[in-house]
Amino acid sequence: MTNMSKENISNENTKDAVDAWLSATGDFVRLPDHDGGSVRYQFFSGKAKRRLVEREFTDKSSGQVTTSEKVEYTVTIPDNPDSGEKKLDTPKTLAQQIEDNIRRGKTLLDIVRHGMGTKTRYNAYAV
Repeated sequence: MTNMSKENISNENTKDAVDAWLSATGDFVRLPDHDGGSVRYQFFSGKAKRRLVEREFTDKSSGQVTTSEKVEYTVTIPDNPDSGEKKLDTPKTLAQQIEDNIRRGKTLLDIVRHGMGTKTRYNAYAV
């Protein structure tokens, strides 16, 4: 097995472990994890359901740990209303789109991922 294959398996195992932990805690939901992927969340119009947070980020290539500002939203999953309220961290560019939709009264949104790596962008579309 090549080093690249081992690294991909290791990355997948790490991602699986993180997903399992997130599911077990039940507090967080994720943005789409592949190009073209989408998720649907119900957002709240009340400002108490969103806040600015700082999260640590580890650069995979350098191992350097930095902090970045994210907007944390409280959302529900329309396909699973019994799961209760969850937290969703979003980059600021996506948060601007979400805020624009919320101001227009659109709170049921599809979040779609475009691109990979440093070229990843997310878009919010009203449903």
